[in-house]
Amino acid sequence: MTNPGKASDVEPRICNSSDDVLELLRDQLIGLEQEQFWVIGLDIRNRVRSIEVVAKGTVHTVAVYPRDVFRSAIRTNVAGIVLAHNHPSEDPTPSLDDIALTRRLVAAGRLLGVPVVDHVVLTEKHGCVAISDYHPSAVTGGDE
Repeated sequence: MTNPGKASDVEPRICNSSDDVLELLRDQLIGLEQEQFWVIGLDIRNRVRSIEVVAKGTVHTVAVYPRDVFRSAIRTNVAGIVLAHNHPSEDPTPSLDDIALTRRLVAAGRLLGVPVVDHVVLTEKHGCVAISDYHPSAVTGGDE
């Protein structure tokens, strides 16, 4: 886990958009041939407090468990989290499984008092897609 913004002489990074998430993780995306799943912990002002890889998968899937996603968030007392994972295929379109996972993690976050701010699908060369933009009810917890 990294802890950006802890040093007093470093300005904390702000994470307000999917492009901010892409910029935070850009260097980690280079050459990835399998899916990875990150959790970015934020304070109340959306300043990045932690970035952690919680799962590594295969070329087209990654197994993600709520206990792994929320463990660090609870321990570090962050105000909310952003979820992110890459698509090695370079197609940032969220899959039905991505949307279903987002819904499950949003529900778990509500129970635990750790809101999921968004879930971003990243690619090295073709940008990113925020699931909140693609399928808003997955992140808000509303019905279709």
